[in-house]
Amino acid sequence: MSFATTDALPILKRFLGESVNKVERGTRKGLENKKVNGFHTRSGRALALDVYPGNLGRVRLWLEPASIPDISGIRPLRYKTCDDLKRQKLKNLRDNKSNYIEVENEEALEQLLKWYA
Repeated sequence: MSFATTDALPILKRFLGESVNKVERGTRKGLENKKVNGFHTRSGRALALDVYPGNLGRVRLWLEPASIPDISGIRPLRYKTCDDLKRQKLKNLRDNKSNYIEVENEEALEQLLKWYA
């Protein structure tokens, strides 16, 4: 069984609350962004879930620059650019100094979120 975006989103909301980059205007105002769901930790660090249609069957995240801990089920990937990371609330994720990773299961995501908080 694969770990998908729809599995990760409730976990992210439980740990971090609602997303910080909902659509700000137009007919979709207040709805989730269609490319990136961004979050902030209590300490203000940004994290974003990649919700591009091609990635809905897996969990990929952008994290602020840091050394990724050795957690089973976390795999670093080559950085992926996304214009939605240029928004002010996600500015710390916008260049290739941030991390782009794949999370393979719920346990790995929870461990990562505890470390990242």
